[in-house]
Amino acid sequence: MRRKRENEAPQEQESRRESNRLRMAHLRASETVEEQGTRRKFKSLQMMQTRISETAQNREERLECQRNVTHCSRMAIWKDKENAAYFYNPSIEYKSDTSCILGPMSISCQFCDAMKFKGEAPGLCCSGGKVHLPVLRDPPEPLHTLLSSDSVCAKLFQKNIRRYNSCFQMTSFGSSKQIIETGFMPTFKVQGQVYHRIGSIFACPAEEPKFLQIYFIDSNTEQAEQRCKIVQQVKQDLVLKLQDMLQRNNSYIQSFKSAIENLGPDFRIIIHADKVPAGEHSRRFNEPTTSEVAVIMAGDQHGKRDIVYWKQEIAQYKTFVTRTGPMMRYNIL
Repeated sequence: MRRKRENEAPQEQESRRESNRLRMAHLRASETVEEQGTRRKFKSLQMMQTRISETAQNREERLECQRNVTHCSRMAIWKDKENAAYFYNPSIEYKSDTSCILGPMSISCQFCDAMKFKGEAPGLCCSGGKVHLPVLRDPPEPLHTLLSSDSVCAKLFQKNIRRYNSCFQMTSFGSSKQIIETGFMPTFKVQGQVYHRIGSIFACPAEEPKFLQIYFIDSNTEQAEQRCKIVQQVKQDLVLKLQDMLQRNNSYIQSFKSAIENLGPDFRIIIHADKVPAGEHSRRFNEPTTSEVAVIMAGDQHGKRDIVYWKQEIAQYKTFVTRTGPMMRYNIL
């Protein structure tokens, strides 16, 4: 039999295999439920005996063979689409190709209600109910309405949301080196360290307040006017409402205003950069639930990554890369 199959032509081999497939399909279709159960039980016992008797080397070879078969079958559908993201092939109908269609996000996790695509792993979202996250709260008003409404004012805000965020950012963006290339450059590129820049708490003489300094202007109206002066094409009445919302809900602003009352000539304000709620992982970026802002005397010790604010210092920026930075830069986004 072995010699006969070795001498088979490719066409004869395919014909034999197709005949075997049809014969086996006919036998399986004519099986009763009892016969099917008996056959599966026999196969299961047979497989168990084979696995028990195999050596460690045989087991590794079998698993490696299975891995190769699985890999080849998965990669077969992508063979004609290799590097397709860089080299478009007009002969491929991408819109109708099942390997390119994700389908709708219609699968709901039974544990956390996360919406997923059909092919995603069951435990991808919450590890099968092992991970429990707190319910995401709605943003405070008027931000919630501006983000969810279809009104003219909301659509205008959504279109210019980066401008409005720039009105309230406490820090500016900085990097070690900006990359400038010749010709058309559609992306912004930096090299080295990315950080947030911040100056003194109060503006120096003959300078206008900016970034965090605006939050310490006494009049709310003057604050809004200064923001609109720096960032163009924003509505002052909307800036006033958002400004009031941040003063009521932003923990950093509240902590700063509380700490500033105790700030004298020999005091500094400090943010403990890596402070997290008790019992939480040190690298978890929690919403601030404990005050990270404190007042220290000049000369007191503080951490290397802590951010220290001077009451007034001329053109001296401090740099930092901590979880605090994004929270002070993206107040609305």
